[in-house]
Amino acid sequence: MPTLKLIPIVIFVLSILFTPVFIMAGEPGGDDDKVLARINNYTLTAADFKSETQGKLPGGLSAVELEKAKSRLLDDIITKKLLIQEAQKQNFDKDRAFIKEIEGYWEQALLKLLYNKKSQELLREININENDPQVCGRLVREAMDTWIEGLKKNADIKKYEENLKAVR
Repeated sequence: MPTLKLIPIVIFVLSILFTPVFIMAGEPGGDDDKVLARINNYTLTAADFKSETQGKLPGGLSAVELEKAKSRLLDDIITKKLLIQEAQKQNFDKDRAFIKEIEGYWEQALLKLLYNKKSQELLREININENDPQVCGRLVREAMDTWIEGLKKNADIKKYEENLKAVR
């Protein structure tokens, strides 16, 4: 039964992974839609390349050096896509350990997004006349703790301490 709970997570992750494949099904147009490579059933566009290489191209390169760097990065992406396709052929993406790991990343990403959003909200709500970042950080942490305690207070939570004692 636990694997049934993971199905929506797997579908979500796979939909994210395969979205570019479905989007690129039509004939490309525009610069970002230009096809840079086809790797079996995967189409790599200029937009995909930019997204994957963001921050990886060093500044201050000559035109020739920049072209060589872009070519090496393209080769690296092609290798990565081939390895991913091979892992999928071997059904690693259906492996219980893989799904558990994806679930962990998914949870971390959700928590990070929520924390960042709530921190920004709290910063706006707290009328801070402080310029000291440490004081601001402390006030936001205190407000965050208060908010979390409110979530706990309003949630339906039942602890089973006797079962916890049995965990070894």
